[in-house]
Amino acid sequence: LEGKKLKLLDFGCGCGSFFTHATKEVQNHIDYVGIDISQESINMATKQYVTNEDNIIRTFICQDIVECDFGENEFDIIILNDVINFIPPSETLLVLSKLKNWLCHEGEMFVTAPLISFGEEAAMEEKNNGEKPNFMCGIERSHPFIPGLFFRMFRQDELPDMCTAVDLQVRRVEILEPTKDETIDAPKPGPPVMMSRSPTAWGSGNRDGSGSIGSSGGENNDK
Repeated sequence: LEGKKLKLLDFGCGCGSFFTHATKEVQNHIDYVGIDISQESINMATKQYVTNEDNIIRTFICQDIVECDFGENEFDIIILNDVINFIPPSETLLVLSKLKNWLCHEGEMFVTAPLISFGEEAAMEEKNNGEKPNFMCGIERSHPFIPGLFFRMFRQDELPDMCTAVDLQVRRVEILEPTKDETIDAPKPGPPVMMSRSPTAWGSGNRDGSGSIGSSGGENNDK
């Protein structure tokens, strides 16, 4: 972070929860742009986090990604925190492709999503007498501002494969364990998928989520 301010896009920023987790040191080294389709969320985020008390640039925009018009290579970092699972399957690749175009060549994209592991999928298939579970149909779940919002879950290898399909280089996949606090009713978190337009670091690992992460030099591709 030293010596440079990074431009960060928080796609599906909600009420600005990024700032409840980011340290002041991180905040001081970024120019932040948050977009969300919910006007109520944007209003809350703007009221709470847009201030003249510091030199941090925070911009909150209410807009659908289809209508967004950011420039190519505009952002150093893009975050999707439990957002891509609310995008209908027919639009997921289009969204990832747009985000890739906004990401600079040395940039990084971080994605979290709810995951169905290979073991869980096999157990579901056995329970359904050999019928494969379908996670593409979507599940309606309540949302504080958008009732009936589409919701889906991903197979363990599904999201990395989608990223590869739009020429994003998948650098690392981590599978997070669910919370141990039984008083919190939280869904199992999915893997943060680190993606980059630059194939400068590759991980070698197994499809069960294990394996080592390595990096190697290499020439950058434009896409």
